[in-house]
Amino acid sequence: MAIGFGSVWVAVHRGADVVRVDPTTNAVVATVHIPPSEGHPSTAMGPITVGPDGVWLPIIGGLDEQNNTVPNQLMRVDPSTNSISFDEDFDGLYDVSDDASGVWAGVDPGQSLAVKRRELIKVDPATGQKGRTIDLGPAEAAAAYTAAFGAGFGSLWVTTDGNKVERIDPASGQVIARIDTLGPAQQVVSGGSRPDMFLGVTFGANRAAVARLNVATNCVDAVAFVGTTDAEGSIAVAASPTAVYINFGMGSLAQVDAATMRTTRSVNLDTQDFLGYLRYGFGSIWVPTFGNNSVLRLGPLG
Repeated sequence: MAIGFGSVWVAVHRGADVVRVDPTTNAVVATVHIPPSEGHPSTAMGPITVGPDGVWLPIIGGLDEQNNTVPNQLMRVDPSTNSISFDEDFDGLYDVSDDASGVWAGVDPGQSLAVKRRELIKVDPATGQKGRTIDLGPAEAAAAYTAAFGAGFGSLWVTTDGNKVERIDPASGQVIARIDTLGPAQQVVSGGSRPDMFLGVTFGANRAAVARLNVATNCVDAVAFVGTTDAEGSIAVAASPTAVYINFGMGSLAQVDAATMRTTRSVNLDTQDFLGYLRYGFGSIWVPTFGNNSVLRLGPLG
């Protein structure tokens, strides 16, 4: 799920639609259908991204319903027409960012039979064609890193080997800093009005936490432990102007004060399933659930 162009955009998990929600009415106002051969129920979408250049949707390839090999695809949805403006084969694609530095796609060797190195590739937002490549090093064992990156404060922030995040200058492709995150980071997001990045981090076998990364010092300066993860080990974070939200466990959501890094409230939203990538926008926290195909909208937790 992602927020932009006055809307909330939801990628249907293992489906073939992108749904546009109007936050003033909480109603679905458009559904963008993905071509069946590329968005069939056995392939996964996302994480969907919205930026100044459009709505971006990575689709993980595999075998289609006729057992034909389908490559990973990068699709752009035009928010002015609610239609797909292009889709391009993109071997190894796993994530996209779109901000003032441009549109960047992340390549994960674990999503490819051909790619042997981790890369960030600049994408032409008008055509989807690949441009300059930033090399992130050879493929590592799957447990060594998570294939996630984010953009903010004029930099690209990439999770790499073990407990590391690399800060990269998108203009030169040079590594500005290598930052110890203390635990494997699963997501990197910009900190709203604060000069910080926030990371969803796991510690040990199942401890979920949010780490605050100070962009002035390039150091993690605080960590808030919020609970335990579920069997999927999945956690995700989103930042408002004053708080950070993190989901963990079987449907739990915590609110952490961005200044003090103390948990101010924790609630359970779904006891049957884990939650998807959450987002903050329009004064609300938006939380997708997998089990009942819904999006929950919550106000600040207080």
